Amino acid sequence: MLLLSNTSKIQVVTSAAVTVDVQASHVDVVIATGVVTPNAPTNTAITTAATTDVVASPASGSSRSVQAINVRNKHASSANGITMLHTDGTTVVELIKATLAAGEQLAYEDSRGWQVIDAGGNIKQGLVPAAGLLRGIINVLDYGAKGDGSTDDKAAIQAAINAAGAGGVSARGVDVYFPPGVYAITGVLTCPFNNVLLRGSGWQSTVIYASHTTGDILQLGDGTTHSGCGLTDMSVWCSAARTTGATINVNLMHDCTIRNFVINNCFQGIFIQGASLKVWVENGEINNAHVTDGIGIQVTNGLGGDTYIGNIVMSNSPASKPAVGIQITQAGHARLWGCNITSCAYGLSVNPGANQDVSYLFVDDCLFDSCGLGGAAFNVTSATACRIRSFMSINSWYSGTVVTAGVGIAVVGTAGGVIDGLSFIGCRILNNQRHGVTLAYASAQNISFTDCTISGNSVETTNTYDAINVVANMNGLSVVNCGLGQSGTAGNTQRYAVNVAAGTSANIQLIGNQCAPNGTVGTHGYINLGALTGGNIVVQANAPQSLSGTGSATVAASAGINTTETVISAALRFAASALRPGTAVRVRIAGSCTITTAAAVPTFRLRMGTAGTTSDGAIMTFALPTSGGVGTSVFDVEILLVCRTAGASGTFAGSLRAQQASATLGLLSTIAAAMAGTAAAGNTTNVNYLTATYQGASANVTCTFQIVTVEVVIP
Repeated sequence: MLLLSNTSKIQVVTSAAVTVDVQASHVDVVIATGVVTPNAPTNTAITTAATTDVVASPASGSSRSVQAINVRNKHASSANGITMLHTDGTTVVELIKATLAAGEQLAYEDSRGWQVIDAGGNIKQGLVPAAGLLRGIINVLDYGAKGDGSTDDKAAIQAAINAAGAGGVSARGVDVYFPPGVYAITGVLTCPFNNVLLRGSGWQSTVIYASHTTGDILQLGDGTTHSGCGLTDMSVWCSAARTTGATINVNLMHDCTIRNFVINNCFQGIFIQGASLKVWVENGEINNAHVTDGIGIQVTNGLGGDTYIGNIVMSNSPASKPAVGIQITQAGHARLWGCNITSCAYGLSVNPGANQDVSYLFVDDCLFDSCGLGGAAFNVTSATACRIRSFMSINSWYSGTVVTAGVGIAVVGTAGGVIDGLSFIGCRILNNQRHGVTLAYASAQNISFTDCTISGNSVETTNTYDAINVVANMNGLSVVNCGLGQSGTAGNTQRYAVNVAAGTSANIQLIGNQCAPNGTVGTHGYINLGALTGGNIVVQANAPQSLSGTGSATVAASAGINTTETVISAALRFAASALRPGTAVRVRIAGSCTITTAAAVPTFRLRMGTAGTTSDGAIMTFALPTSGGVGTSVFDVEILLVCRTAGASGTFAGSLRAQQASATLGLLSTIAAAMAGTAAAGNTTNVNYLTATYQGASANVTCTFQIVTVEVVIP
């Protein structure tokens, strides 16, 4: 029952200049006497988009009971949005909203409430709007949507969303329900409300079919703070290739859920922006994003963060890759898990710009495969407050780049940008065209690979690219317990397991890795370190235990830390002045000498002086006898050095045990013991470092000696 006092009235709001006829029937009751007076029906013809009084206030001392209201859209083809209002002169209340298609009417009867009647005079199926609001569900069919795949349902769906927006202020919220069907739309749908969920009947049953090729399809939020909206159980398809806009644009929406969906033929699948907080994107499929510049999911929502993307499948035509599967340009506390991203130029791109920060990004159990340029790229694109910090990936796959120059993981950047803390645990980086991992940004630091398999890379040209390639002057790299050689179906195509360019790189740990097979043994070492002057280089317990010192495993006449003597390993350098008395250093070195003259005698030396200079003097020199004359001899050498007194002029004692094998002499053991010396025996200026080296007695001696073990015992 609709009752009006002497200050109340009923109004109709029409959204378009479409002819609408309104008839209202009512009776008046004199409050003092109870006399009932039926009134003649009130007829109102409306032709403009306006707010119109259709039931006036009763006379003073009377109340008015509205028995029936009929609102009919008389237009032959156009729809009209209708809103019924009740006002008491001060407060205006919306009674009902409905979009009437051509020929439809909104009818109120005192005994039945509100109903929508189609052009044929039939009550439309589904929940009527008034009941829908009461139950928290609005059916788009009740607002004029057809779902037949050809009728433009945009206005009807928008009217249903608007009605839900009025009811969504409650904590319970309102669902906008899409029965099975194909809902064609020609423009963007907007939902700048709270607690409105667009719910389909399943991604195979409910399809929103967009024909416009530019701009967004659905906007959740409008850049001002809203919360609780989302989409579930439906598909969004595009009838033609899109060139701009997002399929779903989440703009400053908190507590947003997008679940159980399929997106096809998008330019940008899902765009999360505007400091949106707590956004869930789960259990979905995004296919055939726009060629070259399309993006599956982009996150640039500031450090408000808490973005969760899980169980997403993204596939594209191998011949027409979009730019990026998942792109993160600004986010805090984001997590990706269970995603399968294939056939993009980059599977994952983390590329903040000026004044953007990506912090605490976690990637678990994801696959980035068959990518054109890289499985993942980390790129700080600006020198102005541009940062990637605290990234971790566990049990994920970065593989299968199929375009020339493709890599598994690339770390690049613009000078001044910050990349600090990238951790990969249990990941697989396989079968890429060039390097498995390229660390090409010298300012990146604290990058670690633990229990990873990086194999079968350098597919483009065998024995040319590495499992891990490191630019000069990088600080902080840890590679521990990784498989860096041929593994499973990944072939023996890589050059080095780890290749670090000469420079000031420091704080590098290469420990416990399986490095073979890689390259051609005898031509390339498994681990290749250039001349490194930064310090804190630890190369230990890798298998095979091999290390080239200065850019080539063939160390004779190579240009390394020194030109006349070649340091076997930057790992074998100690600050002598810091050694405690009683500290024992035991080094085992293995390799071969090719002696072309009988006078050539290979020599091992322990030197003291400033690291990286040719003026260092020898504390102890060990010449290896070569009874066999010219030819090739294989040596296994063990040097033991003990610090007796500390300081710049400390004393040392040492010994050497060498086993020599040759084709003619068999095995010969030589032991030199009780050799002693002091730091003063070396360079008297800046006597800081102790270094073990190999030196040929003449240019006719060549060698391929490599570190096998280094053991330091501190008392």
